[in-house]
Amino acid sequence: MHNALYRLRFVSLAILFALSACNDDDEKLNEARARDMRTREILSNSCHEDSDCIITGCRKTLCSSMDQEEACDHRIVIALEHPEDAKRIERFVKQQLTVREAESVRLGGYAAGLWTLSFQAPMAQRERIELALQTISMSGLSILHPNASNDSKKLFEAFEHNPDVSLKRLRGSGPLVEKQIRSGDWLSKDDIRDTWQDIAPVLKKTFDTNDIEHLWAYDIITGNIAFLRLWPIDSRTRIPLTLWREFKYHIENGDLHIEGTLSENASETLENWTRDNKMILLMLGNQVLASVLPEKTIEDGVFDIIIRSGSENHDLMDALDRLNDISMMKGTVRLDPDATARVERDIECHQKNVRECGCIEGTCGWKHSTEYNACLYKQ
Repeated sequence: MHNALYRLRFVSLAILFALSACNDDDEKLNEARARDMRTREILSNSCHEDSDCIITGCRKTLCSSMDQEEACDHRIVIALEHPEDAKRIERFVKQQLTVREAESVRLGGYAAGLWTLSFQAPMAQRERIELALQTISMSGLSILHPNASNDSKKLFEAFEHNPDVSLKRLRGSGPLVEKQIRSGDWLSKDDIRDTWQDIAPVLKKTFDTNDIEHLWAYDIITGNIAFLRLWPIDSRTRIPLTLWREFKYHIENGDLHIEGTLSENASETLENWTRDNKMILLMLGNQVLASVLPEKTIEDGVFDIIIRSGSENHDLMDALDRLNDISMMKGTVRLDPDATARVERDIECHQKNVRECGCIEGTCGWKHSTEYNACLYKQ
């Protein structure tokens, strides 16, 4: 059984601020570090005068006290069948983002059954969030796409001999693309985000990323060198959590046991997969938590995935908690592109009309623009 998991470690911001300022140079150094780390104070977007405020962001739609070239203000409208699921969706999204990006997440009502999800992050992160929301219903068990081997080879060739990209063959899955994650001593979500930012344009150029039947999932391989590995998933054939009668996990002698009992129809699907020696993937959204090649046919729909020493992997335990959270959702979630376009129509108006960024009651904000307001009302 193969288990591809990762553990993220973060450098505490407190370490930076605990340094003693022995002289003026040390104080200036600490102040510079604080600015570079983009603390909560910066997130509050405070200012004292107009000169403190600048127009920034990857779409030039942010009025901020600090240059954030990669940041964008995103608003995505999602449709939920049950409002009780809103908090679960918010927690799910925050787990996809870096610490700083997660602090900017807000989820508020938009209309009946519709919610606006807002956050600040680079464009590549938005694509990851949209993909994660689109594939949240895939959480459960999946298999590779029938054309996975050819697609992996095609993607590998699209990277044009990038030394960070390799094609690795795994037992039961064929070749899969792996891209090295460039990081320091600690592997963080920032590193994973930056790696995905390199991958996303190549995926978009090489494949139809709107093909909902053919999706790309990922997992993280750690070691002396960390890699992000891509899995071509067949979304037409899956066993979502909604078809599980029971989902639970427990620890036994340090090993992690993930147990499931499927409904009758889902049991037949799993039986066919295992009879054909398909690799079974345990999914959380578009993240592969574990990959298993069963040794025998499962005929009763009851399975037990054993991950050796899995209790030591705290990130996996957190992921299973989120998987359990999703299993308790009362309804489905989907993106509403039309409503999203309406709540983000200011982006087009920003591009058509230049506005001034100034200090308004201690916070950087946009000054009144008659042309900009007229543009909004025309939409």
